[in-house]
Amino acid sequence: MAGTLPIIVNNSIAEISGLTKRPVFFVKMALGNPGRTTKRWDVVFKGEYASAATATPGGGVQDAQRLRQTENSIHWGSKLMKNVNNELVNTKIMTPGEVVVFRAKVQTTFAAGTPQYNNAMTAPYVWTKIPFVEGLTDAEAVDSGDRLNLTMMQNAVMRLMHHSAWRELGRIVAVDIFTANNDRFEIQSDNPGKWINKGNLLFLNKGDTKVIGLDTFEGSNAASLISEQLTRVDPGLEYSYLLPLIDKNKQSAFGRKATASVGTKLHQEWQEHLTDKDAAGRTLPTQIQVMVKGFLGREESKTISIDQVPGLFLAYSGDMAEGIKTGAEDMKKYLQGKYKQYAASMVAPARPGLPPRPGLPPRPGGIPLPGMAGGVFPPPPGHGFQHGPPPNRPAPHIPIPRGILERMQFLGWMPK
Repeated sequence: MAGTLPIIVNNSIAEISGLTKRPVFFVKMALGNPGRTTKRWDVVFKGEYASAATATPGGGVQDAQRLRQTENSIHWGSKLMKNVNNELVNTKIMTPGEVVVFRAKVQTTFAAGTPQYNNAMTAPYVWTKIPFVEGLTDAEAVDSGDRLNLTMMQNAVMRLMHHSAWRELGRIVAVDIFTANNDRFEIQSDNPGKWINKGNLLFLNKGDTKVIGLDTFEGSNAASLISEQLTRVDPGLEYSYLLPLIDKNKQSAFGRKATASVGTKLHQEWQEHLTDKDAAGRTLPTQIQVMVKGFLGREESKTISIDQVPGLFLAYSGDMAEGIKTGAEDMKKYLQGKYKQYAASMVAPARPGLPPRPGLPPRPGGIPLPGMAGGVFPPPPGHGFQHGPPPNRPAPHIPIPRGILERMQFLGWMPK
């Protein structure tokens, strides 16, 4: 099954590599482990910042509560993205035992004080595991040496010159809006759609979609704790940022802002690095060649100049708006389906062969017995049975977090 994740136990990790600037580790499972694949890496460990929590042993009750909220929110954000965008999105919270095994491997691989060591051993993260996705690239165009890489720029521009890419990106943004994830595009602002993080705009070389939303949680943002009611995590917040999920005009406005922002950001990056030199000491050109689909869907080479980039993607704004709309519709169907599924599972079926409960009319043709009034048994003392809906009976507990139910209520998504 796509996106299946291994269980991490002692001696199950053969090799580990980590990034220096982010809490991300690439893991190769040991020979004989069910999680081992033919890919270079098998699984990725990623630390998600636990907002307002220490995430360290000995933390207080408030810290423990926020950690649970964070874990639950990550879990539901992953479920939503998996069902709206791509089944490869499958984020699982690592168990305490798995984290112990992971940290033990880090201690034997990285020296104390290195960025990887510090990320794993001391930082306040909730550790997750996600499938390693081959052929993944992002929209970054500046390399580790802080120089513009034209190949990376070409890749980003070429992949964004497809209507389907923007429709899929819109579907990802629909989930980002629901989860208040501002780490791809700005969601909670008066003019949402500003491009925030090039590294979170991820492209797939193959698969069901051209883009994928692997990151679904913004740990520094209280509103991303979707398991909780918004006023409980921050009384000053409100749900108006969710309106692009149900408002056509706001969907269109988001599409226009996002496509303009992507073009503007790529242009600025290119412009700022024009004085960079390549390996041969040459200055960077002001044009790039990209392969795009032309007439009748045939691939053809197209020249893109630096001056074209600011407005290069505006023609795709409608595609992004359509993606937000369809993504929201699919998310609504998924959440409503879950609500009905859980509600149905809580209805206890009647067991055959049981005698009528006290207070029910006798079977037709039955003989009235002493104590019956009007052909109906009175309820026994303290039973409190009444015909019709019982008064003040609490609704069954639906195992969907209150925060998600509250967001569904705001959007008018609660089942009738």
